[in-house]
Parts: sequence; C-alpha cells; structure tokens
Amino acid sequence: MATTRAAKTIQYEVEIAYEEYQAEYIPCSGKAEVVKIAQKEAVKAGQKVFVCWFRPSDGQRGYLNRDGAYEITGKAW
Repeated sequence: MATTRAAKTIQYEVEIAYEEYQAEYIPCSGKAEVVKIAQKEAVKAGQKVFVCWFRPSDGQRGYLNRDGAYEITGKAW
C-alpha cells in the first residue's frame, strides 16, 4: 500500500490516563511505534491508554482506536 503525503504528516502520541485526572503523553515517530507502545501499556492495571493523532495540514485532532479506525472520539485500548 502506498503511503500518501498526508499520512506522512500525521503526528502520533500515546496518552496514558491515570487516576485523579493525571495523564502522561509519549510522542511517537509513526503509526507502527504508537501501536506497539499502546499495546504494551494497555495491559498494565490502573490506567487507560489512548492513541492520539494530530494532522498539522488542517489542524485536525482525533484518536486511532484499537480497531484501526481514525475517529474524533477515542476508545481506551
């Protein structure tokens, strides 16, 4: 599958949400890395993991859900 120019500009990060509204953000270099980290972190107890994305070309933000769908609303991994 060919990678489009727009796909190359998407920025990814893993959001790890802890109790009491605390979160940690891990920037990633691409989709493969973000999925690997999200899967690893999702098995840890006491936290919710989300994959966030940002597309600078139009300012759009959203989530990459575990099922592979890019959506505005995120579902925990």
